[in-house]
Amino acid sequence: KNGVLYYLGLIALAEHYHKPVLIYAQGIGPLKSSRNRLLTAKLLNKAAAITVRDKESSDELQAMGVNKAITVTADPVLGLGRFGADGALGKEILSHYGWREDKKSLAIALRPWGGSQNFVAETAKACARMYQDGWQLLFLPMQQEQDGKISAEAAEMVREITNDMPIVLEEQLTPAEMVSVFQNVDMVIGMRLHALIIGAALKKPIVGLSYDPKVAAFMESIKNGAYDDLADVSVEDLLLHLSIAEGTAERGVNGDMIERAVYPAYLANEILRGE
Repeated sequence: KNGVLYYLGLIALAEHYHKPVLIYAQGIGPLKSSRNRLLTAKLLNKAAAITVRDKESSDELQAMGVNKAITVTADPVLGLGRFGADGALGKEILSHYGWREDKKSLAIALRPWGGSQNFVAETAKACARMYQDGWQLLFLPMQQEQDGKISAEAAEMVREITNDMPIVLEEQLTPAEMVSVFQNVDMVIGMRLHALIIGAALKKPIVGLSYDPKVAAFMESIKNGAYDDLADVSVEDLLLHLSIAEGTAERGVNGDMIERAVYPAYLANEILRGE
């Protein structure tokens, strides 16, 4: 995983060669090092334009000393809400795992976390209850190398309760394949931020498992879905959130957020045309 100095180095290199720099719908922070905060402010104050995906990121940059105009947009993936997604590729992928199109599907996107591991068992128990209510379970590791093991562990816990092994995707999907798979599910439980973003963009009911402030910030920004803090997640809370979320699908993401999500692309085009 690349650190902040790597990305600051890329910006510095671009500015050295007099290339315009657009900060493209970034989430910022937390940056604790005073050196990194000073470097970030110095370099970003020279950028052609700055767009961030939430108000918290804007506030963080201003606190660092960035005095250039900052535009709060939204995560670019939410732009899917304008263009939609083709589910045919996802159906083909899922068919290899025994997925049934005639059953409701719950996608679960977990990731490793350094805190209490109780959330794995609680999530598995809630998923087992959903299975007993007729839902088809689909564990989707967004990053196979990191998420595959915990997804398999949770699925095995479900199998111990239900005597039936859920589907666990075992291949690393491309972004297009992942979006197409999500198009075919009916509801999403997500730790991974982009599992929640893709679900929201495709107007799926979503329930977040918040391991990081950025997950909570996103769920609060869309006002369409509930989330639990992993420190005290419980079967009962998850089932309640899933029940409530099931009725929110058609709300999706509001049009203003979709427009803000695609704005940086238009801005990039304008910068390139003016270069």
